Amino acid sequence: MLRNLPLTLLVTFITELLAKNNYAGNTMTDKPTDSRKNLISLLVRGELGLILDSDIFMRTSRGQREALERNRELPNRLRMLLMLIDGRRSVGNFRAAMTNYRSLDESLDMLIKMSFIERLPGRLDD
Repeated sequence: MLRNLPLTLLVTFITELLAKNNYAGNTMTDKPTDSRKNLISLLVRGELGLILDSDIFMRTSRGQREALERNRELPNRLRMLLMLIDGRRSVGNFRAAMTNYRSLDESLDMLIKMSFIERLPGRLDD
């Protein structure tokens, strides 16, 4: 719902909502509190999408460009994950092989929202 609003209207909406709920600060230029950051983060980025073990991801054309050209749009941690995504390995494979990688689901979700990767469509022979 909020993703289709113009940015100025969205900022006004968030400011009024924060003021109404007695969050610290009266304007968006004030230093945000933790609860304010969480609210803004939720409204702007949305909730974490469901990522299943059986999901397989592939790079989009933007993801391919980023992997080849190293435009430095991504932190090294996300870049490494992007480089591992090949359209063949499932999320379950990544989870098993990358046990020390914290927040794998959040990282995959971020790559999806930044349009670097997308889910492969389901098999037609199921």
